[in-house]
Amino acid sequence: MVKRIVLVAVLALIGISSGFAQHKIGLNIEAGPNFGNIIQNESKEYESNFGSGFQGGVGLTYRIYSKVHIQTGIGFSQVNLSRDYDSDPYQGQGGPQLPAIIPMKYEFMLIDVPVEAGYSLLFGDVEVGFHGSLRPTFVTAVNNERYFFQDEDGVAQLELDISDEMKPFILVGEAGVQIRYSLDENTSAFGGFKAGYDLTGIQKNNAGNGHLFRAGFTLGLAISLN
Repeated sequence: MVKRIVLVAVLALIGISSGFAQHKIGLNIEAGPNFGNIIQNESKEYESNFGSGFQGGVGLTYRIYSKVHIQTGIGFSQVNLSRDYDSDPYQGQGGPQLPAIIPMKYEFMLIDVPVEAGYSLLFGDVEVGFHGSLRPTFVTAVNNERYFFQDEDGVAQLELDISDEMKPFILVGEAGVQIRYSLDENTSAFGGFKAGYDLTGIQKNNAGNGHLFRAGFTLGLAISLN
């Protein structure tokens, strides 16, 4: 499924670049750290914590004119989070004594296809841009919650299955700011910050219907294709 999504996105990027070859088309490559959390109104089972991860992506930008652009592409984001549980329900009879609070770590991968629009202010070789996007996002590679502890036989692991908790698809709204510096006529370096919130809820209703918040910094290169 994931391979098909990537293939379709790559073919779409090639088709768009061919169709608009006579216009100002740019290729963007970016990567950087991110952080996030799943926001819930209330949970009696655990407390959710912020975590960090990594994000990257490739995009095609079409300049409607010098200050306005639209963009699409494909993005990847690794999300590492944790939740603190009360250990009472997990204390085994005659087993090792667990701490009062158990920090359980889990992770998943996001693959998104953004539809973005932006506006830029030009100051010589420097461009300051503001953008907003809707990002249809696929949730994949969900790894269960894990906690490692020491017992009489060595290192043991407590694991909770969360595969049925996460939705396979969400819609994320995102906004950000970016600063570009022109290196030459066809190449620019850029850095920026963006933050997004999932509009549909990443958790299923029986798991609390929490919403994902994520933000991050990016560095990258923009290359003119014509």
